[in-house]
Order: sequence, then structure tokens, then C-alpha cells
Amino acid sequence: MEFYLSFTDLLDKLPNKIGAIFIPVFLVTILVEALVIQARHGSYPWKNAGVSALVAVGHLLTQAAAHGLIFGIIAVAVYQVRLTTIPVSWSNWPSLIALFLLTDLAFYVEHRCSHRIRLLWASHSVHHSTERMVVAAAFRLSWTPILSGVFLFYLPIVWIGFDPVWVFGMVSASLTYQFFIHTELVKRIGWLEWIINTPSAHRVHHASNPEYIGICKRHGAVQYFVKPNDMAGLNQIADALKDLFMRT
Repeated sequence: MEFYLSFTDLLDKLPNKIGAIFIPVFLVTILVEALVIQARHGSYPWKNAGVSALVAVGHLLTQAAAHGLIFGIIAVAVYQVRLTTIPVSWSNWPSLIALFLLTDLAFYVEHRCSHRIRLLWASHSVHHSTERMVVAAAFRLSWTPILSGVFLFYLPIVWIGFDPVWVFGMVSASLTYQFFIHTELVKRIGWLEWIINTPSAHRVHHASNPEYIGICKRHGAVQYFVKPNDMAGLNQIADALKDLFMRT
């Protein structure tokens, strides 16, 4: 789970300056949630949120350091041998939808493997280190983009023919959605629980209560790809990757 700096390049492609509102929206959301929790429960985990902010700073610094290698060398090299060229723009809805579905599926596989392969879990576990489910917890992202190699899960999409800026920008854009599902304030939201990743579902994903350990937890970014009893095939893929890592 990484926030790639190509997201800023993606925002530059927007027809207006809507991208400039993201940071203020995040800050206002954190403040409003803090005020609501303070009013309802008498205290807000300020220290917890502060740690999340510091982790976010470290994540952005390490991403900046790795940006040249991931995008300037690896992703560009893969794009040079792409199967075809798929044009993507904000006005080309079919290609945008296809890219969204592909990156969300790639995130699902990456995220599931991050919970089953120890090397990947060593990087991802920081995201599960929060003691309270508040929106600021979404900022707890790893500092090891090269060591974990999670960017590799998205290179097949680049190889197909999508521009790396759009691919990794879309992945980061999905994290902006995930920011809003790290909260205890939003309860279950009916039939949408079976279609998209919701605050309720994500609380189960983060849960460490004994009754939630070992059950199927959604690993998608936005969508809910499969039902709990359809996981055998994906588990086999994750286990095969785990065995590969163990042999290397």
C-alpha cells in the first residue's frame, strides 16, 4: 500500500484545479472527526493521530527518494516494451474505467499478498499499528517502497499499454477514497456493503479482536471483488507467491 508521487502528475492532467482541494479536505475531515469524537466520548487520540502524521512524512520522503528508480527506470523500461498503447484521458471514459478496474484488482492481489507473505507484511504491518480507527490512521504507510516491491504488482498494467503516470496515479487516487473509510463514525450502509469497501468492512479488516482473527477480510481498495467463500483460488495464488519468496 503506497502513495505514489505520480498522483501529482495525474492531477496536472485535470481540466481544472480540483486537485488543489485534496489537502484542505483531508485536514477538515480530520478536524471534524476529532471534534465529533471529542464531543461524544470526551477524548480524541491526538497522540495516535500525531504518530500517523509523522509516519506519513516518512512515507512521502522515502517515496520521493525511490521515485526516480521506480518511474524513471523500471516503469519506463516496462512501458518501452508494452504490447500496445492505450490512450487515457479524463474525457476517455472507457479507458479510465478499464484502468480503474485493473488497478483495483492489482491492489487487491497486492494487499492480500501483503497479509500472507512475511516480507510484504513487514512493510504493510505499520498500517495496522494504529490503536484507534480514525481517518488519520490512513496515513500510516510504509517507508520501504523498494524493499517491499509492491509496485511490481502494477507493472503488468503498464506492460499492457497504460501510461505509468496514469497507472500509479490511479492507485494513489484510490488511497484518497480509502482515507475516508478509516473511521468509526460511519456505521453499516446497507446494500453497498456487498459492492464497495466501506468503513464497516474496513474496521473488520483492521480488527484484532479474537472473533475476527482468521476470517476473510476484504482487501480491495474500492470494490468488493469476491464473496468470502470464493477465496480459494486467490489464496492459492498468494500461497504460490509466498513459496516463491521463501525459496529466494
